[in-house]
Amino acid sequence: MTKYKGGVITYLDVVVAQSAALSLEQTVVQLNAQRLAASVSLIKALGAGWTADTGQVAASKPQK
Repeated sequence: MTKYKGGVITYLDVVVAQSAALSLEQTVVQLNAQRLAASVSLIKALGAGWTADTGQVAASKPQK
């Protein structure tokens, strides 16, 4: 905005830059969501105490 206020660039340039920044932010959010989903899939694939029928975490039995 400083360059715009100084008359160096047009407002269209500002809007284009803001649009590009928003697009990149959306990509970051999507990638984080995919990473978290992959983490959950990995944990489930490794067992992690999930039961197949309910999707709930299996209760651990106390050791004697």
